[in-house]
Amino acid sequence: MDVTYKQNEMNAYKIAVQLEQALKKEKSDLASQWLQRLALIEQQIQTRKFRMAVVGEFNRGKSSFINVLLGKKILPEDVLAATATINRVTYGEKPKAYLIMKDGSKNREVPVEELASYVTKLTESSAAAAAQIKEAVVEYPTMLCYHDVDLIDTPGMNDADDMNAVTVNQLEDIDLAVVAINAQYPYSQTENRFVVKLLESKKVCQIIFVITHFDMVRGREQKKLMDFLHSRIRSYVFAELSGHYQTGDRIFQKYYDIFDNLRLYGVSSVDAMDALESNDMELYEKSGFLKLSKELPEVILSSKSINMMDNIVTLLEEIIGEYKKQLVESGEEWKNWKKTEDSLCKIFDIGLEELEELSDNVLNAKELVQTMEEQKQEAVGRLLNSLGTVKTMTASAVQEAMLPVMQQEFERINTYHQDRKRRVFETVCIQNWASSLSRTIAEAKEKISRYPRLVSRLRTESERLDSLLMNPCVTGNLDALDSPGSGTSMNETAFYWLDSPVQAVLQTGPNQSVLPGIRSIVSGSMEDCRDRIERGMRNEFGRRISQVRKEFDLFLKSLNECIIKEEKEGPENTELLSDLFELQSECDKLHRRIKLEKKG
Repeated sequence: MDVTYKQNEMNAYKIAVQLEQALKKEKSDLASQWLQRLALIEQQIQTRKFRMAVVGEFNRGKSSFINVLLGKKILPEDVLAATATINRVTYGEKPKAYLIMKDGSKNREVPVEELASYVTKLTESSAAAAAQIKEAVVEYPTMLCYHDVDLIDTPGMNDADDMNAVTVNQLEDIDLAVVAINAQYPYSQTENRFVVKLLESKKVCQIIFVITHFDMVRGREQKKLMDFLHSRIRSYVFAELSGHYQTGDRIFQKYYDIFDNLRLYGVSSVDAMDALESNDMELYEKSGFLKLSKELPEVILSSKSINMMDNIVTLLEEIIGEYKKQLVESGEEWKNWKKTEDSLCKIFDIGLEELEELSDNVLNAKELVQTMEEQKQEAVGRLLNSLGTVKTMTASAVQEAMLPVMQQEFERINTYHQDRKRRVFETVCIQNWASSLSRTIAEAKEKISRYPRLVSRLRTESERLDSLLMNPCVTGNLDALDSPGSGTSMNETAFYWLDSPVQAVLQTGPNQSVLPGIRSIVSGSMEDCRDRIERGMRNEFGRRISQVRKEFDLFLKSLNECIIKEEKEGPENTELLSDLFELQSECDKLHRRIKLEKKG
C-alpha cells in the first residue's frame, strides 16, 4: 500500500505543479485564489501532516481522553469546561510547549506543566490569556504522532458561542474526528448537528465515536448502551441529512462509507490513566483503551493513505474544473464585449444628456427668482417709505433718508439670492444628479456583471465610477463654486445696485412720481444679479458634466483595451485549455485508482 500511495502522491504532486505553472500565466483574482489553494495542497503532499481532532460538547472528558492516548497528563483537565483554545499535540524529541498568538507576534515558549495558565478558563487571568492565543502547540515524544500525525484538543461545544466558533472554524483542517460522548448524557441533538457538520466538511474523511465515563455504566448495561447509541447515532444523522439534502446527493455516499461500519468505543480515562501509572494491563483492557489503541493506528493509516489522497485529488479536480470553465466561457465572453462597449456608450450618452437636461430644467424654471416680484415690491415699498420723513427734496435730505434703507435692502436681497442659489444647487439639482448618476452607473455595471472575467479586469475602473458618486461635482459641495478663480465666485454673483435710487429721486421732476424711477433701478439690479448667477451656475454645471464625461471616457478606454488584449490572448488560451483537459484526464485516472484501493 505504501508503494501505491507514494506513486499516487507523486502523480498528484506532478499535476499540482503543472497546474501551478499554467495559473501563473493568468492575471486575475481567481487565479491568485487558486494558486493559494494549490500551495496548501503541495504543502500537504510534502508534509503529509494528518490532523486528528477530539471534538464534542463540554464536560465530555476530551482532554483526559487525549492524555491517556499520550500516556501522561500533558493537557490540563478539570471537571469544569477547561479548554479555551485549540491545543495541538505534535511529535517532538523532547517535551516542549509554545503559544501561537492571534496578533501574529513571535511564538511564546512556556513550560509544559504551566500550560493550564494559558489555555483554560478556570481563572480570569487564564481566560484573558487564552483569548489572545490562536493555538497552543505541545511537542511530545509519543508514537501516536510519530508518523506526521497531529492530535488536537478543541474547546467544548455549547460552552459559549465564541468557543463554538473556535471549534467549527477548525473543521476544514481536520482529517479524522473523534467525537466524545458522555455515557451519562448519550448523544444529544446538538451533538448530532455537529456530527452532520463534520460530514459536510470536505476535509474530514473519517469519524469515530468514544463513549467517555463508560465506567459509570454497570457491566450488564454497557452492551445495551453500545447497541442503543449505535442505532441512535446512525438514525439521527441520517434523519438530519434527509432534512437538508436530496436523495442521491454525494454526502449520502460519505455517510454510508463511515456509518455502515460505525466505530464506537466505550472508554474510561480515569481507569486507563490509573492502569498506566500502576502498569495494570488488566485494568487497561477493562478501561476500553486496549482495543482502541490497537485499532486507532489502523484507522489513521487507512485514512491517511487513501482518503488524504482522495481529498487532494478532489481539490485538484475542483480547481481544474473551475479554471477550465472560466477559459471556455471567456472564449465566448470576449466576443460579446464589443457589443457591451457599444451599449455602455449609449448608456453613458443618455446619462450625460439627462444631467444636462436636469441642469437646464432647473435654470429655465427660474427657481432662483420665482419670488422676485415680491422681493421687488418689498424693496420699492421700503425705499418709498424712507422718503416719508423728507420735507424738502434736497440732495442731502434725500440721501440721508434713503442710504440706510438702500444698505438694508442691499444686504437683504443679496442674502436672499445667495441662499436661494445654494438651496437650488444643493437640494434641487445635486439630489437629482446623484440619483441620475447612480442609475447610469448601476445600469453600466449590470451590463458588465454578466462577464466575471471582464469584471475582474475592470475592477479599478468600476471602483472609480463608484467613487464618482462621492465627488464634489455630485455631492453638492460648493467650495469649488465659491472659490476665487472658478469663474463663479460669490463676489461675482452677488447683488449690488446698478444705479442709485437716490439719483432716481433727485432726477424726477416736481410734478412727477418717484415710483417708476425707483422700480426701474430695483428691477434692473435684481435682474442683473439673476443673470450673473444663472450664467455662473450654467458654467459650473458644464464644468462638472465635463468631469463626469472624462470619467466615462476613461472607463470606455479601459474596456476597449481589454477587448484588444483578449483578442491577442485567444490562441494562448486555446493551448492552455488543451493542457487543462489533459490534466483533468490525469486526475480522473488517479481518482479511479484511489477508489479501487478503497474497495480493496
